[in-house]
Amino acid sequence: MVGTQVTWTATPTCFAGVTPEYQFWMQLPGGSPAIVQTYSTSAMYAWATTGGPAGAYQFWVTVRAVGSGVDMQAYTSTTYTLNAPPTNTPTSTPTPLPGTPTSTPTPAPPTPTSTPTPTCAGAPVSFTASPPSAQVVGTTITWTASVSCSAGATPEFQISYGAPDGSGAIVQAYSTNRTYIWNSAGMPTGVYDWNVWVRAVGSSVWRETYNAVSFNLSTPSNPNPPSCTNGSLSLNWAPQAPVPAGTQVTFTAAATCPNGATPEYKWLLGPTSGSGASFTGTFGTGNATFVWNTTGVTPNTYQIEVWVRAVGSNASWELWKNTTTYVVTN
Repeated sequence: MVGTQVTWTATPTCFAGVTPEYQFWMQLPGGSPAIVQTYSTSAMYAWATTGGPAGAYQFWVTVRAVGSGVDMQAYTSTTYTLNAPPTNTPTSTPTPLPGTPTSTPTPAPPTPTSTPTPTCAGAPVSFTASPPSAQVVGTTITWTASVSCSAGATPEFQISYGAPDGSGAIVQAYSTNRTYIWNSAGMPTGVYDWNVWVRAVGSSVWRETYNAVSFNLSTPSNPNPPSCTNGSLSLNWAPQAPVPAGTQVTFTAAATCPNGATPEYKWLLGPTSGSGASFTGTFGTGNATFVWNTTGVTPNTYQIEVWVRAVGSNASWELWKNTTTYVVTN
């Protein structure tokens, strides 16, 4: 029933010598999941249900070993139903029997007027991001919450998020500060669930009103993708042609690419006409040198070509050079 103090206790089975730590999550009826207790070695979470809505709640606990640094190593979840408190039904005054003398009621003393307790309960909450969703990883985003509470109430805010990889955190515990600056550098990409909980200063409930907002974070595009286009390429070989079959020939390429891109090389060899030896290599950064052993090669005129592209590029080639002709004789 709403108003009951509920204690959650987690009991994992870990390997000997491992100290577990726990993080508790809660999802309100019709709401989004939110972290209510960040990772600590406390296996208990005390839930004060006063002021919460009636209905079915979902609870999770994620567990990991202290010092592991991972998001979680085990978890479990359960549903908890919270009923509304009963409504007191006033009793009626019985009708006096005929002939029963009636007494003159004593006037009730005047009812003292009470001052309403300041509260933020039920107040709509604005929760906005600047710049708005969607942004790229590395962007600094400012979250701002605002709410109009009852007269005399000063709101305080708790801000948390759930990340697309299952991690999450309370990034700002309850305070009167209504803004939070999020540096998204190094954060995982995907859709985040951001939550702000609000209550009046002095309130002991876990929240009186809230708002939840989704925010999409994506990978930034590279304004200078790796490329060897507009770079330089040289090609040298020894010995010079013509050479008799059985000669070992070494071809050496050297490429310089803009913006610090790393070149990778691919070699191709074949006769300019007729039949003869042929070869098609694969791209690699260690392929700047190609050694051709002409033993058993059919005498002919050959062409040796080198293709170059930047590591990380999907282009077929970005630079190329060839020998024009290279003659192998008997």
